[in-house]
Amino acid sequence: MDGIEAGGGATRSNVTSAPAVILSRSVDISSREEFLELAWRRDGYWHTHMAAREAVMNNRQLTALSAHGFPVTSENARMVVLYLNDYEAANLAVMPTSRISHRFGWQGEDDGVSFLVGERLVTARPDTGGLQFRSSSRETTSSHAPLAAPVLSRLAGGG
Repeated sequence: MDGIEAGGGATRSNVTSAPAVILSRSVDISSREEFLELAWRRDGYWHTHMAAREAVMNNRQLTALSAHGFPVTSENARMVVLYLNDYEAANLAVMPTSRISHRFGWQGEDDGVSFLVGERLVTARPDTGGLQFRSSSRETTSSHAPLAAPVLSRLAGGG
């Protein structure tokens, strides 16, 4: 794959010079905002970037990803958005999806279902699934792990 192409047969044309795909999707449990992890090949290896779905599906906002090396320009942005939309639709059923939160502490309805400490979700309910912290700088942190003991005690009914 040398890039993203549009059309078919004799009308086929290159939209970008590099391949690009959507690797995964994340949904914020509080705001329901969706994020897409994009991957593209540049300088001989794959790069990834997590971006708000709203920005990825908007040709004016998508061009901001060019600052990270994503193969988009103001000239091809509309076609890249169409491609990414089609790619997402075709792969949605098999695309990995994770739940994320922008804050530590109690999560869920009335902030009482589970407690997020670093990368660890402490819960009394086994059906809550995984949850990851996503900071505004898009880095994951686990420096709050020592705080877990009092939370575990509370969830176990120890006070």
